[in-house]
Amino acid sequence: MLGLLDMYAAFDCINYDLLLQRLQLGFGLTGGVLERVCSFLQCHTHLVLYNGLASTVQQSCHSASCKVPCWARCCTFFYTAELSHMIAQHSLCFHQYADNSQIYISTTVKDAAQTVQKFTSCVRAISDWMKLSLTKTEVLWLGPSQQLSQISINDIFLHSTTIRVSESACDLGVIIDSKLSLSSHVASLCWSGFYHLLNVLRLLTQEAARTLVQAFTVSLLDYCNSLLYGLSHSLIRKVKSVQNAVAWLLTGTRRGDHISPVLRQLHRLPV
Repeated sequence: MLGLLDMYAAFDCINYDLLLQRLQLGFGLTGGVLERVCSFLQCHTHLVLYNGLASTVQQSCHSASCKVPCWARCCTFFYTAELSHMIAQHSLCFHQYADNSQIYISTTVKDAAQTVQKFTSCVRAISDWMKLSLTKTEVLWLGPSQQLSQISINDIFLHSTTIRVSESACDLGVIIDSKLSLSSHVASLCWSGFYHLLNVLRLLTQEAARTLVQAFTVSLLDYCNSLLYGLSHSLIRKVKSVQNAVAWLLTGTRRGDHISPVLRQLHRLPV
């Protein structure tokens, strides 16, 4: 069972006093280091400088809970450090990345109901501790088709929100399906790749099109491509079709020509 938690709303505002207290007591920051962090949070000023003219200096007001400046988002790890202990208390495993957290637990079909209770108890505790967007929380059952067909729990009840168990969900840019086949991810990747190729060719010159394809489509193919290892030949063939189309466009090679020398020229490994 996999749960994808959206904690973005929790970082719209951060209690600065709580953050400073956690830095001091939980991570041992004291003296000049803590004073420097405190000065960034509470005592900074700002002005606008344009064409040699400067506005009046404004003192940033400090309140118990303030909007998070861009640089302060790196402090989210310190702010949510207790989250790992909270999840571990409910016997769940987790991964954290910025403002997204993934919690998961292994179970058998027989113990599925008990697993759901553990999951809901953990999410409720997190939601009570910090602002959690329950409507954006996604839940998936992961496993072979034979076992998934025996699980009849399709709704998870959290407070006043009902979360429908999904067949697939986007996790850090990768579409994960319940069977871990990555078929949905490959389909999305191919659609996006050909969509960009068609629009680039239609709207831009050949030289500009090559630059944009190199920047966007190639990066799309490279993102998390290690997950494609071991996929079925039919899915790999679909990804290859996008890579080959990009290679033909970048080099101006005819479609009937052999693709291996073209990929070698572009310093690209075949999918």
